[in-house]
This record gives sequence, C-alpha cells and structure tokens, in this order.
Amino acid sequence: MVVAAIGESRGQKDDARDAYKLADDVRTGAIKRRVFKDVGQYNRLREPSRTRSMIVRDVVRIQNRLKRLYRSRGIAVSRQSIYSRPAGTRPRGGCPRPCATQPPCCTRSTTR
Repeated sequence: MVVAAIGESRGQKDDARDAYKLADDVRTGAIKRRVFKDVGQYNRLREPSRTRSMIVRDVVRIQNRLKRLYRSRGIAVSRQSIYSRPAGTRPRGGCPRPCATQPPCCTRSTTR
C-alpha cells in the first residue's frame, strides 16, 4: 500500500479524477515522497473486525433475500418477525450454552 503526501490542490475536487491521477502517479513512479503508516497497537483487532463486518454484511444480505422470497410468494412480513424466535422459545438443538445448573432460558416452556 502506498500512502502519498499530497501537495496543494488546484481547482474543483473530483474523486474519480483524483483517484485516476494518484493511480497513474504510482504506476509511473512520479510520487517522490511516500509515507508509511505503521499498523500500531490495534493490528490484532484488524482481522477479527474485518471478519465481523463480512459476517454482518452476509447476514443482512441473506435476510433481505428471505424477505424478497416471502414477498414474491405473497407472504406478508414485518420488519423482524421472520428473523427472530417467539419469546420463550429455545433453538431446536436445545440451550446453546452448556450449563451445570438449569438457567432461566432452559426452564421456560417452549412453544413450537
């Protein structure tokens, strides 16, 4: 990654034109002063954060696909009703947390 120190700008700002100019400068070696930014103390957080962002994006994409599928079949859906379990129910495999004692989530009756 090349981070360049940009000098004074002339004229109107245009992101597409600026990006093209910087890419062309990197390609031709016209950038004389390069700046390296060290990853610093948060380097270990970068990958888990990126992974979480990808998972959140995928979950939202899948939820939108499900909602479109239901709507295309004429099934009315509210904002969260198709993504959450009814109150007081457990996942199909039982309690997701192995517990030595019965916590409140395992003692509720399930309605399926």
